[in-house]
Amino acid sequence: MDQINSKEDLISYFKQGCKTENQTNIGVEHEKFIFEKNFNRRINFQTVSKIFSFLTKFGWEPLKENNNIVALSRNEQSITLEPGNQIELSGAQLNSIHLACEESYKFLSELKQACESLDLKMMSVGYDPFSTLQNVPKTPKQRYEVMTEVMPKNGKLSLEMMYQTCGTQINLDYTSENNFIKKFKLSSFLVPLSVAIFANSPIKENKSTGYFSYRSKVWQHTSRAGLPRIFLEEMDFEKYTDMDNCFGVVGDIIGAFAIVFEKNRITFRTVRSLLENMKYNRYELLEFINRINNESIAKFTLVDLDFDNIWIELSYLQEYNKDSFDYFLDKLTAVMLTDIENWEKFVVDDEWVMPRA
Repeated sequence: MDQINSKEDLISYFKQGCKTENQTNIGVEHEKFIFEKNFNRRINFQTVSKIFSFLTKFGWEPLKENNNIVALSRNEQSITLEPGNQIELSGAQLNSIHLACEESYKFLSELKQACESLDLKMMSVGYDPFSTLQNVPKTPKQRYEVMTEVMPKNGKLSLEMMYQTCGTQINLDYTSENNFIKKFKLSSFLVPLSVAIFANSPIKENKSTGYFSYRSKVWQHTSRAGLPRIFLEEMDFEKYTDMDNCFGVVGDIIGAFAIVFEKNRITFRTVRSLLENMKYNRYELLEFINRINNESIAKFTLVDLDFDNIWIELSYLQEYNKDSFDYFLDKLTAVMLTDIENWEKFVVDDEWVMPRA
């Protein structure tokens, strides 16, 4: 898809993703912690670079960001880095779980050889049992810098998720919208069961946490994570598109709103049912507004189209000021509303004047 102009474009895109039975594939991603063998210290990026250099002998090709090798690729596979230098295999699309298993064993064998050559060890656990958050070396990827700043505002354990957890993800094809609904719902209902069966993260900083899966505890307090109630309902293409809009597939994001840019106007779109299920802190927004000066550059207008859809429009009162607006976007990213009723309390005569940032 070259350009997304509407919600319908996204729904159409998901429909085009339907496969025939003989085209369905599975893709597996899994992450590993790497430690210095004798000291239980997480590896830094310099050591990651040595691992990547070793792996090139198996046909892996380097991928760079700002002159740093931050990933490797081979055929349809890639090796990438999580924020704390956790190493992840993003597997190819394969037509059986047996091929996915073979792919994983091959990668783990190669990674094990790299670790042995550098006196390192890898661990397959959901949470780092040794390191403090402050002592975890960081990956030099630009998007992780942004995530490190923004995500804790919406989830108190977001940084622990980023730097101290590992996991496994499974990607599945679907043959129709009904097939998608069944797979999505079944996968969501299996989450608690799979957490219980594969729980292996009871230790934090060398002490028992009291949880069999502390990793799951962390993910329940992570920005944009958890198991929303809507996942346990009939999640069709339209509902999934609404969910994607709220988390950033279309345009930029302020809190949980998708944004459409027009000349001298921005439209924020969200869905009432999703908004009411999210835990948002409106007080941070009010505090922000009180701190900045009172010269107005824009105003909000709340338009309640129907029960399911909420439109919020922002119209500029003067010439577009990129620096002011970028600052405004940055601060407002952390804004969260408890529900639409609380939002409406902030609107006087259906208008809310936004001060200059």
